[in-house]
Amino acid sequence: IMELYLLIVSTAIPGNLGNYTRFILVAVLVLTEALKNHGKIKIHLFPGSTCYIVFVVVCLLAGLKELFVENASIWFFIRDIILISVYGLEWLAVYQIACRIKLQEMWYTAAVAITSITIILLFNAFIRIFNGATTFGAFSDGSLQAQWALALGIFIFTLPPSEMSGCFFGRKIDKIILLLQIVVSVLSFSRTLFLILGCLFLPMSFQRKNIKNIARIIALIGFGLMGVVIFLPDVFGTFYHKLINSFGEISASNRWTLDYIVQNWRGYEVYCARQTFSNYSGFEPLFGKGFGATVETRYAWLVTGESQLPFLHNGYYTALIKGGLVGLTLYIMLFIMQLLFVSKQKEFDIFQRNLYIGIVVALAFTSIAVQGVYFGSMYILPWAIITCFVARFENSNNGKDDF
Repeated sequence: IMELYLLIVSTAIPGNLGNYTRFILVAVLVLTEALKNHGKIKIHLFPGSTCYIVFVVVCLLAGLKELFVENASIWFFIRDIILISVYGLEWLAVYQIACRIKLQEMWYTAAVAITSITIILLFNAFIRIFNGATTFGAFSDGSLQAQWALALGIFIFTLPPSEMSGCFFGRKIDKIILLLQIVVSVLSFSRTLFLILGCLFLPMSFQRKNIKNIARIIALIGFGLMGVVIFLPDVFGTFYHKLINSFGEISASNRWTLDYIVQNWRGYEVYCARQTFSNYSGFEPLFGKGFGATVETRYAWLVTGESQLPFLHNGYYTALIKGGLVGLTLYIMLFIMQLLFVSKQKEFDIFQRNLYIGIVVALAFTSIAVQGVYFGSMYILPWAIITCFVARFENSNNGKDDF
């Protein structure tokens, strides 16, 4: 349990671990779990794993072709392998823990970790305020791990799982923690966080008993934003502009000036990805250029120290560039297979099923605006929840099911 707590917190606090450090951390955790089990490790495929494995094979073969035929960068090739392997290693690491703990222990560990993250983020927000921060950039926190922690925290403290008998630390303490989570979420000014929240709560909203609690959360967030309008009008103005312009930021255009590129960087990435893909020839449109493939752009220096973009703020276009149409299809099928899996499981109660669906839908939607689950690395907390649900299902079926 302590390993799970440290993994969640260490990857969510500001200045979160780099992907390479994270790769080492998760690999060491897998090795540690194996040593605890006398050198043995439980290997169990996750829902949609076939899509993941085939995607890796396609990108590996296409990348090797680029290495030996086109003299592509070997470091770019290795880097992509490292990053995409984190996805599988995190499943493997968390699965070992999930097989030896109860759901109640997982929920309590998650609640403690989320509370720790909330306190750290709240402390940082207050420091910014006391230092006279008045700009959007000073408050905006780009850590997706933290955003997932806050969103799931608001969710489980609003609608506690049945294993926790209605609360985690006591009803009054839970309410205080929930209020702090809402304050931190509002001060993060993260559109992605609110999108995740919407995806998590939507399946639950079809149950009448949950509507009141969900409405209360919406009202509290609304009051929080009203407070921002009063005390931080300039920050809210920028946030409102970005909120209104969200669709434009992920939509491509044919007219690009430097100012427009800065304001709509994600859209510019999509435009460059389309241009790069249109130049593919032979089997490249079908299978991509594999691990190490990049997107050419004149303005990569705006977001990276490299001359080309290794990944995009769009998981689908990243999959297209590296794996072609086959890779894109496999990436989409990953989410579809997850949803098909959970829809068939009678062992899941309605809370588990709806939360599982909410997490998968949130991952699918946020992939439009972030790097996605493969090269952006999977997010430990939702991954841990899904893994524990699957491990419980496997145990109830004596491990006979192949995912």
